[in-house]
Amino acid sequence: MSRSNKMGRSINGPPFVRVPNPVYDSLAFGSLPPACVAVLLAVVRRYNGKNNGYIGLAVRDAAEAVNINKDTAGQAFHTLMDLGFIEQAAKGAFSLKIQHASEWRLTWEQCDRTGRRPSHAYRTAAPLPKRIRRSGNSPSSVP
Repeated sequence: MSRSNKMGRSINGPPFVRVPNPVYDSLAFGSLPPACVAVLLAVVRRYNGKNNGYIGLAVRDAAEAVNINKDTAGQAFHTLMDLGFIEQAAKGAFSLKIQHASEWRLTWEQCDRTGRRPSHAYRTAAPLPKRIRRSGNSPSSVP
């Protein structure tokens, strides 16, 4: 059992991943495929409250962390950027002698790299369209 201070906040509880309700309730978040949600949570998990803009996570590391293909992880990063959940603060390089991961910024938190205020870009992003069912996939009616 963790201890709490006089305000009821945990003093030494276990770490956790925090996604604010406005982000979770946004139309864009509701339209995300599961792989994108998993990659977003992998990015948020590396955020410690002081490193927004310095959150290092390579596509291959994200793919391994959430057990998906590296191409799917790459597509998830692009989708998350297009919908305004994350921004790329520094581009990584796989081809250099010393490899380094891309660094990311969460748009609902102030950037610790540049001092920019939260953009909340996900609020204005159009949700992804729902997949259109082909007629062959729909259940047939019983005569």
